[in-house]
Amino acid sequence: MVNRKILLMVLGLIVWVGVGFLISLSSDDTSTASTQTSEAIIFDIVLRSNGSVSAFHELFFEAWVNRFPEWATSLRMFGDQPDPGGALLNDLSLQKQREDFNFAREGLAQLRTFDRGSQTENELLTTDILAWYLEDIVNRESFHFRNFQFLPVATISSGLSDFMMNQHTIASKQDAENYISRLNNVETKFDQLIEMLVYQEEQGIIPPQFALERVQGGLSLHNGNPLHNVLYTSFAEKLEQLASISEDEKQQLKDEVADAIRTKVRPAYSKLRNYIGNLIQKAGDIGGLWHQPDGDAYYASALRHYTTTDLTPEEIHQLGLVEVERIQNEMRPIFAELELNHEESDFGKLMREFWALAEAANGVEYQNTEAGRARALAGYIEIVNEAEEAVAFLFNRMPSVPLQIEASFGTFYTPPSLDGTIPGTFFISLTQPRPLWRVRTLAYHEAIPGHHLHLGLQVELNLSTIQSVIIFTGHTEGWGLYAERLAREIGLFPDLYSTVENLWWELLRAGRLVVDTGIHHKRWTREEGKDYYDQNLGSPLGHEIDRYAMRPAQATAYKVGELKILELKERVRNALGERFDIKVFHDLMLGYGQMPFNVLDQQVDAFIQRESQ
Repeated sequence: MVNRKILLMVLGLIVWVGVGFLISLSSDDTSTASTQTSEAIIFDIVLRSNGSVSAFHELFFEAWVNRFPEWATSLRMFGDQPDPGGALLNDLSLQKQREDFNFAREGLAQLRTFDRGSQTENELLTTDILAWYLEDIVNRESFHFRNFQFLPVATISSGLSDFMMNQHTIASKQDAENYISRLNNVETKFDQLIEMLVYQEEQGIIPPQFALERVQGGLSLHNGNPLHNVLYTSFAEKLEQLASISEDEKQQLKDEVADAIRTKVRPAYSKLRNYIGNLIQKAGDIGGLWHQPDGDAYYASALRHYTTTDLTPEEIHQLGLVEVERIQNEMRPIFAELELNHEESDFGKLMREFWALAEAANGVEYQNTEAGRARALAGYIEIVNEAEEAVAFLFNRMPSVPLQIEASFGTFYTPPSLDGTIPGTFFISLTQPRPLWRVRTLAYHEAIPGHHLHLGLQVELNLSTIQSVIIFTGHTEGWGLYAERLAREIGLFPDLYSTVENLWWELLRAGRLVVDTGIHHKRWTREEGKDYYDQNLGSPLGHEIDRYAMRPAQATAYKVGELKILELKERVRNALGERFDIKVFHDLMLGYGQMPFNVLDQQVDAFIQRESQ
């Protein structure tokens, strides 16, 4: 594997791959990646690699991610140097997206020219991971310009704010000026987004009305007085900590931020909101991909991308039905202990009765006041700290990179930067603070033993950059759901209420297999999906179904991933018998970075063969 210090010298810019190759340099960029052809860049990489596949891995990935400045800022591969792309936002233009596909195709072709017989075990692993990643990109090209992933509410409404507040650091005057440049580029980025939507509209591809209405409702985030805008207040707070800038310079910079919000950010959001409003008038109510040309193939491709398996839509649907019934049967004895009618055939009704009982028994733990939210945050921090101590005996190594817990617009986790300056962060919504019995599952999923243990450890291992950076949803979210189960198995849910809530979250992930495939494969309507959830989970969960319409197959990765990890666990246990060590198994799951499940399968089989000799 490549030493981390060498990587910091070799690599320049990295961008978060969660948005994938759609993210790229802004249109006014004149970097080599924008002006040279893919063939010329790959040729240069081959020359510099000098026949070394490890060098090709690193140099190709450097060239690939150098096109993505927002990911670069998030991961800080530039170390303590100024952020080279710090003034740029993501370019969503059609031309740049097509260039990215071509670059991936050329890189894959070159990767395949290296002789596998001469590669070391570690080199082969990195080759296989990169090959799957690039093959997936190339194979999805024909469907790419039909997807709706530009429109998820979280990405548009709060994504910009989260990125600017939590990823764009202000450690110098240059950083502050870059911040202003990025705000001034919001209008261009949103124009490119509208360009994509217009292109899709011309092809007759329009998101469903119910999903567009939800998106439109989230586009008022930056209305109001710029001085009260979070983009302004967070910037001002960071700026005050810089002693190297005079008060007059600080005020001028703050004035420029306020002006950018007023003249660029707010109009960009307003323009997009108006466009979406017009689009709503043309939209229908069908949310399934089956409605599109080659929709079945598109959905199968999306399932493979997110789950990294070859399971068919029908197999996933049936798997979901089995899991829903299994989890419900696991919950019924607990309902009996709570003196509820555990034999109730309408499981949704049973869940609603449980929630009423739980709320009456636990009361309001945290008031929706400043003091109440502060108490809630402290409670959540205590949960995570307890979990860190409780799970340590299950792992040979825990991440040393810090974890911070902060209030935000939503509940999610962001990995630490590779230079160590930005810690892993568990963001949690405190808009309406939830009691501890309801929040434990999310804490274990997002923080420890979930994403922070996984991704925090990943950046500390001496892995190739590819293994440290690329995210495979099946592996990542599968581990998050596995971590929830692990927490339950060692008693981290201290009462029946938190245990039922944990099982309900697992039930939701199983229900997603049923409803996501129901919408996109079995041609369910939105109402049919809501009815299924209402009858089996106790709530119609319309927002969940909107999510499936805008990001098909993504929600299936959680349960499919967890079941795959459990399958691998049993495979190792059965092969080793009494010699099975849970800590060694967790090393196997986490010690090689992210990978698709076919590659992880190979790792497990190789491990069993070594241990069986």
